[in-house]
Amino acid sequence: MHRLGSENARLVVIKEKELGARPEEAEVEVAHEALIRHWPRLRQWLNEDRVNYRLRDSISEDTKEWGNSGNDDNLLPRWNSKLEAALELSRNRPGFFTGLEKEFINACLAMREKEARRLKPAST
Repeated sequence: MHRLGSENARLVVIKEKELGARPEEAEVEVAHEALIRHWPRLRQWLNEDRVNYRLRDSISEDTKEWGNSGNDDNLLPRWNSKLEAALELSRNRPGFFTGLEKEFINACLAMREKEARRLKPAST
């Protein structure tokens, strides 16, 4: 990505979210709309990211609601497709979610594991 944003290429503009941020946390802006129209792979990347950012927005809203409730365990999803997608995305892109969003996702996992242990029949 940095080659595409280099002084010679200038196809994308790379912005760090904050000073010293990890490279995977940078925001990338396409320099010209024509790139999107004529670069199928870039268009595919953008479409994939659009889905990921919608997921992150949804997880962010859930995180806020959970935090505003005083971290009520009843607001933690245990088994749903959104949580599964968030887990996969978190594994594939470690810097994608904020610290609070990661805390929420981890709390969901912990609650899932707690319930699984509770429901597991005792072995004799």
